[in-house]
Amino acid sequence: MITLNLLSPQKKKEFQKKFNFILVQRCFLIIIIFLSFTSLLFFGAKLYQGNRLDKLKKEVEQTTLTLPSGENVTISKDVQDINYELSYLNNLQKNYIKWSDFLIDFNITVPSGITLSSLSLDQKTSLVLISGKAKLRDNLVAFQNNLKNTSFLSELESPISNILKKEDIDFSFQAKLKFEK
Repeated sequence: MITLNLLSPQKKKEFQKKFNFILVQRCFLIIIIFLSFTSLLFFGAKLYQGNRLDKLKKEVEQTTLTLPSGENVTISKDVQDINYELSYLNNLQKNYIKWSDFLIDFNITVPSGITLSSLSLDQKTSLVLISGKAKLRDNLVAFQNNLKNTSFLSELESPISNILKKEDIDFSFQAKLKFEK
């Protein structure tokens, strides 16, 4: 079968860029939806456990007077178990980071002419690794300046090899993440 393509190479590149841009947007949208769903799930679990604890406290208050001491111990153990679960959920929620806000802010810093191939975020070490390809050195310098001026990154490190070439530059950055918990 013969494949016939009547588009010029420039149009092909434009369509490929548009396709890549739409693909990245959809990936970010999926990530944002996933993170929103996860946060709603944690919030619902916390509400459920809080309601469950309130009901058990009321039951304990009502039955303490009428129960023999052996059954009272069982209910006290149930209350302790629920308190443990609640403290665990509170700890999870305290350590939760809203990655969707970071990704939206980060997406704004990426100028045209920059294609990202990797974005690695490590919550424990607060390390961010960014790599990709820049069409021109000016695009890369603009991206580097945007990253330096953000409120969510610090200690931006860029190897000298990032600026040695004028065109088609493979780049990498390393920075520290500043999160708000």
